[in-house]
Amino acid sequence: MTYVFLAADRNDGTSMWRLTYDRLTDSWQVESMVGTPIVGIALIDLTTIERTEEEARALLAANGFSEEFVSWGLSRVLYPDEPPVFSFVYSDATVVIDAVNDIVTYQAVTPNGTGDEPPTTPGEDSVSLQMIQAATARIQETARSAFVLWAGGRDASGAGLSHPGDTNLWDFYAAANLDGDLRVWTMAYDGAWTVTEIDIVPFGMELIDISTVTMDVVEAWALAEQAGHRPPFDWWVLFKPIHPDALHPVYVFGLPYGYVFVDTATGEVTEEVAARNALGDCLYGCRESYLECVDYCRWEDPGSGDCYDDCSDSRDRCDRACYEERRRRRRRRRRRRRRRVGSGFAYVDRLGP
Repeated sequence: MTYVFLAADRNDGTSMWRLTYDRLTDSWQVESMVGTPIVGIALIDLTTIERTEEEARALLAANGFSEEFVSWGLSRVLYPDEPPVFSFVYSDATVVIDAVNDIVTYQAVTPNGTGDEPPTTPGEDSVSLQMIQAATARIQETARSAFVLWAGGRDASGAGLSHPGDTNLWDFYAAANLDGDLRVWTMAYDGAWTVTEIDIVPFGMELIDISTVTMDVVEAWALAEQAGHRPPFDWWVLFKPIHPDALHPVYVFGLPYGYVFVDTATGEVTEEVAARNALGDCLYGCRESYLECVDYCRWEDPGSGDCYDDCSDSRDRCDRACYEERRRRRRRRRRRRRRRVGSGFAYVDRLGP
C-alpha cells in the first residue's frame, strides 16, 4: 500500500512538497512542488483532526459502501468554512464523510465522453473556457471518454496576475472511466501541451466535466473586483468542490490574505480569510478600510465621485505601504542572516512570502 501526503510551510503557502510512503518497503520519497498550483484543498494542519481512517472506514461500511475503492483521502476542501472530509473514490462515484459531523454523502461521477459541444461558444476575450475546450480536445486524443475536471491559470514567472489576460500558463486535471478503471492525467499548456498520466486521484474535487461551465474567468474576475477584492491575484482555478454544500463549480482566486470564491451559476462572491503572513494581514486591512470608505460615500455623499476617488487613492497608498513594509522586513532579515553567518555559526532564516 502507498500513502501520499501534501505538506506545506505554514509560513509560506507557496512552498509545498509531495511525500510518498511505500508501506511494503518502509521507504519515503519527497518531491518539491514549488510552482505547482494549489488544487482543491485548503492549507490546514491535518494532525488536528481527531477522526481516524479506521473510524471513517467503519462509517463507510455502516452505510453500505464497499471497501473496494480506488483510493481514499483526507483533506479540507477549498470552499468557505467547510470542515475536513474523508473522500473514498470509486470508479463511478465518490463517497464523502464529514470528519467533524460524520455526515456521509454520495456523489456520482458525471457521465461524459459523448463528444457533445458545450452549451455556449466562448467569446473572443475568453481566458478559461476556450482553453478548457482545447484541453478537452487534446485529452480525448488519448482517451475518447476523458473529460477535464479542474482548470487553473497563473503567470509562469510566479508573479501575480493583474488581469485575466496575464495568464500564460494553464494547468488541468482530466479523468476517464475506462471499463471500471479510473485513469487521471495532469495537463499544462504554455504554447505547447504537456500531458502526464498520474497514479493518484486529485484531492478535494468532484469528478465532473467542467466544460459545461458557461462563466469565463474574465466575468468571475470582474465580479470579484466588484466585491472589493483587488488584483494582483496569485492564481485562479475552476472546479467543483467535493462537499455537499458546494452546489455548483466555482472560480477561486488566491490572495495573500485568503481566497475569493465566485459561484459560476449564481455569480455569488464569498471569501475565506486565511492570512498566512504579515503581508496578507496588512492587505486585508486595506481592503476592509476601503469598503468602509465606500459605504460612507454611498450613504453620506452618494453624488460625489470625488469621495469614491478618495477611497481608491487611500487604498492605493495603503497597499503600497504594505509591500514597502515587506521589502523592509526582507532587507532586515537578509542583513541579520549575513551577520549571524559571519559571526561563526550557520543560521537559516526563512525570508517569508
